[in-house]
Amino acid sequence: MPALMTCYPIGNGDTTLIRLANDDIVLFDFANMRSESDPYDKWIDLPKLGTCFAAS
Repeated sequence: MPALMTCYPIGNGDTTLIRLANDDIVLFDFANMRSESDPYDKWIDLPKLGTCFAAS
């Protein structure tokens, strides 16, 4: 089976479902909702992280 990717653009966030060739599933969910003015905001600033999640 080939690897398949399905994107779900849901407006305020996006979800991508990746089914690998070995039938494993990866679900990636992203919503850019960080509030710079809230010191207690626990959302991660993904653009600031850069490429730290790239495969090695």
